[in-house]
Amino acid sequence: MLIGFQYDPYADEQRPLLPQRGLDYNGNYTRGLSFGNNQNLVLNSQFNLQMAGTLGDLEILAAITDNNIPLQPEGNTQQLREFDKIFIQVAKDRNKLIAGDYELARPNGYFMNYFKKLQGATFSKQWTVDGGRLTGQRSSDGVTQSHAVTLDTRASAAIARGKFARNTLAAQEGNQGPYRLEGAEGERFIIVLSGTEKVFVDGKLQQRGLDADYVIDYNAGHVTFTNRRLITKDSRIVVEFDYNTQDYQRSLYALNNEWQGKNYRLYLNTYSEQDGKQPIDDDFSQSELEVLRNAGDSSLNAVVSAIDTVEEFSAFRVLYELRDTVVNGTTYANVLIFSTNQQLAKYAAGFSLVGLGNGNYLLDTETPANGRVYRWVAPDPVTGQPQGEYEPVRRLVAPNRQQLYTAGGEYSPSAKTKLRAEVALSNFDQNRLSGFNDGDNVGLAGTVGVKRIIEVGSRQSPKGNQSSSEVRKQ
Repeated sequence: MLIGFQYDPYADEQRPLLPQRGLDYNGNYTRGLSFGNNQNLVLNSQFNLQMAGTLGDLEILAAITDNNIPLQPEGNTQQLREFDKIFIQVAKDRNKLIAGDYELARPNGYFMNYFKKLQGATFSKQWTVDGGRLTGQRSSDGVTQSHAVTLDTRASAAIARGKFARNTLAAQEGNQGPYRLEGAEGERFIIVLSGTEKVFVDGKLQQRGLDADYVIDYNAGHVTFTNRRLITKDSRIVVEFDYNTQDYQRSLYALNNEWQGKNYRLYLNTYSEQDGKQPIDDDFSQSELEVLRNAGDSSLNAVVSAIDTVEEFSAFRVLYELRDTVVNGTTYANVLIFSTNQQLAKYAAGFSLVGLGNGNYLLDTETPANGRVYRWVAPDPVTGQPQGEYEPVRRLVAPNRQQLYTAGGEYSPSAKTKLRAEVALSNFDQNRLSGFNDGDNVGLAGTVGVKRIIEVGSRQSPKGNQSSSEVRKQ
């Protein structure tokens, strides 16, 4: 049973919620109580408010949605609706401040390419240099002169809500899905941030929706293609997305500057995204910290044992013995064997999927137990290669940092010719806690291009009809 009430700000026209002219707003505020014979008393809360207009000399745009349900929109439509979002934009003259939950898109350049969902703030400002005078106001007629130079600056500081990953999926003949997505560190169970995915099939960007190319389950991390896009074994599927991470607090800083003149444009961009050095839930132990420091950039080396000693036997847990096992005359020490012996079953273990041929254990589907049981298999007697795909280890996720600096420009000597050039410096540290293998963190790139429009034929035919064709060269 649900009992609730709703407040409508337009119910009392004489006493509006925000008594300001020029400011339009609408929304609702709901509180409710749920109770039943099989549940406790639950308070339900919902608040929605949208505002747009002017408050004094400020231009305001706001959308505040607060629901106490941890849900994401379903990925079966082209348009998504956020259930829990706070977005406020305040503008005055050529100054603009965006705060709350918002998206940050890439600047106008070649190398720097990103689309991030953030919680923070972005401030942007535009100056105009006209006749040697720097001003942040519009000219009297509201039009910038052709010889004036404009400077646009945008600065952002926020907490990144997700981490970027790029998956290349192995397509199967006639299998439309679902195809599972994995995190950048091989995480198998992830939550994809809604609206951040880009799905490419054979290099072509696909559209989301039941009546389009694919649908996606954000909470399960599954992509399923519709009948409009048939998948074959030769299909090349690439999915780029951001997913929710619970390991580190991830911060982001960005600074973009652009100078625009009559026939040229110069820009300088800075981007930095990094994990904190301390985990969110708990600090590293001294042994785990030492493993991360010695792992370098390889995440395969950052593993610790997942075997723990239990104080007393429990029939409701999957427990193991540690034995020395002899196979074909070769002794293998400290092998985990599932056991229900109260005297010998003193170990609990967590297993990680390391790939077929990289582990010594397999999932045992025949042994009855109150949980998953893993069975040891002997290595190949000839090559010594492991024949399992699980190991009793726990992989440590190292904090990383990505930085990119770009500088470039465009120059148009004529209306049909454009020259462009850009250089970029990147710094990608896969393990901020380790100083090993940092020599390959820095990369340098550059690009130069010429665009020329060549007209072929005359613009006017002998009969007076207008016709023209153009050939563009890049």
